[in-house]
Amino acid sequence: MRKALWPTAGVAGAVIAAACVVSVVAQQNESQPDAPPPSATQRRPPADYAGRPAAMMEPGIPRIEMFLTRPGRVIIRDTYRVGRIDCRPWDNGAAGSPGVLRVNAVVAYAPDRADDRATGAELVLQDDQGDHTFLFDAEQVGDLLVALEQVRTTAETMRDPPQDAGRRAVYNLNGFEIGMAPRRSGGYVAPLGPDEQSVGLNPDNFRDFQRLLTEAQTILKREATPK
Repeated sequence: MRKALWPTAGVAGAVIAAACVVSVVAQQNESQPDAPPPSATQRRPPADYAGRPAAMMEPGIPRIEMFLTRPGRVIIRDTYRVGRIDCRPWDNGAAGSPGVLRVNAVVAYAPDRADDRATGAELVLQDDQGDHTFLFDAEQVGDLLVALEQVRTTAETMRDPPQDAGRRAVYNLNGFEIGMAPRRSGGYVAPLGPDEQSVGLNPDNFRDFQRLLTEAQTILKREATPK
């Protein structure tokens, strides 16, 4: 199962930012020699919901993913298996191989604090190279639903590409790519990357994907607050 890792450049940037903060604090202390030393609370950088310093927070990482990867803690994870799609490409030579796309709704919370929780959707894309898992916060499920419609609309109005070029209307979120060729002559989902294998989707698959995302969205809204 392939998981997206935190970008190395982002971590390096966070370390540099933290070093700059330390430098500024040191300069302030030197300019005020009679000032009392900072308290433990003042020295501690603000923490995010996962207990990590704010300097270590990475933009673009879904909250549900960061919640599930809390180090050194027990987390309760409820997985609602919404459904699966047996993906079949168009029978017209369109790019994309057969595969399976599973849609799950995920609710994670601390065992001693039911209100300390995160909710989201989990997509598991299976092809002949293995499984690929993608996590999305609950509000991002709506983004995926909008994207499916926008990709379809754009593909209907796209012009044909030059003879030596391939053209796709694509949408990417959290490493998950949705694509469609001009005039909706072929669609696919795939891990983001030029060499990644795509799984083809036909019109029925797209409709099923929309339906399952809508069902997942309903579950997540229901489970957003503790019972």
